[in-house]
This record gives sequence, structure tokens and C-alpha cells, in this order.
Amino acid sequence: STGFILGEDQPLGVDAMTARLIAKQLVHDVRWPDLGYLVVDLPPGTSAVQHLLVREIQCAGAIVVVTPELVAHLDGRKAVQMFRSLNVRVLGGVENMTASPCPHCGAGLSPFLPAPSERSIWAMGLEKLAEIPLRFDGAPGAPGPTAHGAIFDRLAERVIATLEAS
Repeated sequence: STGFILGEDQPLGVDAMTARLIAKQLVHDVRWPDLGYLVVDLPPGTSAVQHLLVREIQCAGAIVVVTPELVAHLDGRKAVQMFRSLNVRVLGGVENMTASPCPHCGAGLSPFLPAPSERSIWAMGLEKLAEIPLRFDGAPGAPGPTAHGAIFDRLAERVIATLEAS
């Protein structure tokens, strides 16, 4: 993620060609150790980087991540179609920033209106691999195991099991 190399207020405004060059350097010029898996977080956009990565590396599959609102699902549907058109197996989807329980009454709290089910990525037959609730406590980086960490652990286990079964 470029978030690791940019300053907090430093934007990364690159065109598609520059993004492809960065991705190419990541794939060919980094001395990776023997990797079991390489996870690449790609935001929606022109899909130039996605096309390059599919051509340049052995892509075992894609996971489409959305937030609950309609616009995210519409972008996600385009990503699913793109990966399918490139013959990349879509392993499933993850819904990020889902409702979190209210600390006082337990009711689900979400700043997003959910996408209508018929317009969601799930209507395309994707398996929902995980739901990651929005955290309202603002305590990132707390030491020790967390509920969110357990969700990511289960997600990783499911993805690895799916990949190893095929």
C-alpha cells in the first residue's frame, strides 16, 4: 500500500500509466522472499493496474471488497465483471464497515444505507467471505487479540482453504 510510503497529508495523484509503472516495479524489481501468498489492495479506478497484475503474475483469485452502500456495490459489480472477463476466479466478497453494535443498547449502528440486495455484488453469486464491522471506538493499534483481528484470521483461513482445495 502506498499509505506506508507517503506522508499523512501527502496525496498520490498518478495517472494510469504511472500506476502501471509502479505496479510493474512492485512485481519485477522487489526482491520478494518465497511467498505463500501476496495480497494486493487495489482501490477502484481505471483497472489499469488490475489488468497489468493479471498479465504479469500468477493470480490465484480476487476478493472484491465493498462497503454496504449502493455506490460501492455498483463499483464492486464492475470489478467482478472485469475479473471474470479476464478469467480470474473471484473467490468471494467482503463487506467492510458494516453495522456495529451500539455500546448502550446493542442495536446495529451504521452510517450507510445498505444496497438493495438485487443490485449488490451478492446478487452476482458471490460468496460473502466476511463482514467487518465499523469501529466507533477509535482505538487502532491496541495490543493483543481483538474481535476485528479474529475476523481477519477467519477470512484468511477461508481464503487459504479455498485456494488449497482447487
